[in-house]
Amino acid sequence: MTASVLVAEDDRDLREMFAQLLGSAGYDVVAVGDGHAAREAVRERRFDLVVTDVWMPRVSGLDLCRELREDPETEQVPVLLLSAYGNLRTREEAKLVGATDYVSKPIMPNAFLARVAAMIQKP
Repeated sequence: MTASVLVAEDDRDLREMFAQLLGSAGYDVVAVGDGHAAREAVRERRFDLVVTDVWMPRVSGLDLCRELREDPETEQVPVLLLSAYGNLRTREEAKLVGATDYVSKPIMPNAFLARVAAMIQKP
């Protein structure tokens, strides 16, 4: 069975890049432009991983992660937060909301795919 990944990224070019990268690695990818759309996608479908930008309009990746952790239906879904700001404060916020992992942009494609694979295969 193909693992499904939800990508929430407000930058269209990055969203398309993540979707293409994950799709070419064999994942079933749904890509949306903000946290609100990601919230709706999670209500409609079960994902094996959520990859989300930290700072987005309407619903931030931090708020999305917090909501996923508070819902018994999604509390175990791994969440990978992405941010252009690799500062300590943002990393601490990611931990506080229950993010599984945190990656600073720009990403290294092979390292990113390795992290994704590891997160999906963890029990």
